[in-house]
Amino acid sequence: MARRRLHACGAHPYLAVGDGIDHPELTLPAGTRIVADERLIPVETVPVDPEHDFRVGRPIGAVEFNEGYGALERVDGVATTTLRDPGDGHGVALWVGERIPWLQVYSADDVPGRERRSLAVEPMTAPADAFNSGTDLVTLAPAGSPGDELSVTRGIRAITAD
Repeated sequence: MARRRLHACGAHPYLAVGDGIDHPELTLPAGTRIVADERLIPVETVPVDPEHDFRVGRPIGAVEFNEGYGALERVDGVATTTLRDPGDGHGVALWVGERIPWLQVYSADDVPGRERRSLAVEPMTAPADAFNSGTDLVTLAPAGSPGDELSVTRGIRAITAD
């Protein structure tokens, strides 16, 4: 008998507007954030604090990112993260459908020479370390059986000035 398999999927897009991420405005529709230990292993999920709350767009400033975000707020089933130049309104939007409940956000502050040039906003079906925690893993049926696939929707689009 074929075994059911546990799965998670994600992607690793980096968003950029202009010369770095300090000045663009970020909108990140997440109500929770994953706190990790010094080895970046998730230890708890907490409500976003004022420093990490970007549900209303604002400049990133000096905020550093290297954690997962969940409890995504959606409009018509879609959660949208935007990075926008406050001067001219141009930017980029990453959107995810309902099968993607997590975004891993990373500003590369720990990579000399590459820090803060772009912002990774990684759509994920399960948070980091899910194979150990079991959080949001997807169980697929054996190949050729009903339930042997997982389909997700996500995309990136340009934003022009209003």
